[in-house]
Amino acid sequence: FPSHDSVRFNGEYIPYDKIPWEYLFVWLFNTTPVLHLFLIIFSFFFLKKLIKINLIQNILLIVFLNFIVYLIFSPLIYNGIRHYLFLTSLITLYCAYVLAYFFKNYRTIKRSWIYSVVIVVLTISLTKDNFSLFPYQNIYFNELQGGLKNLGQKYDTDYWLQSRLEASNWVAKNLNT
Repeated sequence: FPSHDSVRFNGEYIPYDKIPWEYLFVWLFNTTPVLHLFLIIFSFFFLKKLIKINLIQNILLIVFLNFIVYLIFSPLIYNGIRHYLFLTSLITLYCAYVLAYFFKNYRTIKRSWIYSVVIVVLTISLTKDNFSLFPYQNIYFNELQGGLKNLGQKYDTDYWLQSRLEASNWVAKNLNT
């Protein structure tokens, strides 16, 4: 950071107290795997059936309530989605239910083979990304925006304790005992 009171967002350094309202939503979009984004969009085709499941109702309620509270109170957030990281687990759980629903109702969904191919391709891509980023998955950006190569220049990519981990590993490896 050029100073301790700013954050890099969309290629600019912005003071923490001047972060735009769309900060959380842009970060969520940029860091959510394309597979998850696809499953969220895909779920709109049968949302009426999914919404009858209590767990899905609760997930959607929690996510949307958090979005509403974020928009109304504009809390101080920085370092990407760190303060809202719990939402990613809920989004992943929602996507898992969508995927389970798809496979359970595969024969009744029109053009199922197309969706299957897309799901397999996106799963392979996500798996490849996880292996290439290991153990630093916290710097993941999805492919829709160009991945880490493109967005790494516009957004903060390193969690502040990451450097301490690397330094500790170096000391442990090079310590003369």
